[in-house]
Amino acid sequence: VTNIGTSAFHGCSGLKNINFSENITSISAYAFNGCTSLTNINLPSKLKYIDNYAFYNCSSLASMDFPEGVTSIGDWAFWGCSGLTAITIPNSVTSIGSSAFYGCTNLTSVNIPEDAYYIGPYAFDDTSWYENMPEGEVYTGKHLYKYKGEMPDNTSIVIKEGTVTICESAFDGCKGLARSTIPSSIRW
Repeated sequence: VTNIGTSAFHGCSGLKNINFSENITSISAYAFNGCTSLTNINLPSKLKYIDNYAFYNCSSLASMDFPEGVTSIGDWAFWGCSGLTAITIPNSVTSIGSSAFYGCTNLTSVNIPEDAYYIGPYAFDDTSWYENMPEGEVYTGKHLYKYKGEMPDNTSIVIKEGTVTICESAFDGCKGLARSTIPSSIRW
C-alpha cells in the first residue's frame, strides 16, 4: 500500500492511533476527516503529499511530525485540529494550501521553510500564533504572511529585506495601501 485513499477513514470518530506503513507516499482527500478521537500521528518517512481535507476537524490531534520529504500540504488539510500546539514544517515543503491550519486555535508556534513558494490565504488564521501577532505586517520566517488589522488611509509599506515570499491575499482588503516597497529578495 502506497496511498491512503479518499475518505478511507472519514468520520471514524473512535479511531485514536494510526500506524502507517513506511511505503505510504500520499494521503488522499478526506482520508481522516472527522476522526475526532485521533491524538497522535507518526507520518511515514516516504510521505510526499497530504491532500485537501486529509485531517480536517481531527480536533484531538495533539502532535504531528512531518517527515523530511513531504512537498505539499493541501487546502484545509488540518483545519480545526485545535489540539495542535506546535508544528515544524520541513524544508522539503514547497506548498501549503489555503486554510491548511485554519482553526488550529492552540497552535502557538509555526516554522515554515524558506523554500516554500506558496502559502495559501488563511493558512494560519484563527490560530494562537496569528491572533497573538501585533497589528501590521505579519511575518513567518522569510515570508510576509499577511497584513493584520485595519490599515489606515495612505499607508506606505516597506517589506523587510530578505523576505522571499509575499503570500497570497497578504494585502487583501487593505484599502488604505497607497505605496509599497518590495525588496529584490522576493522570489515568489
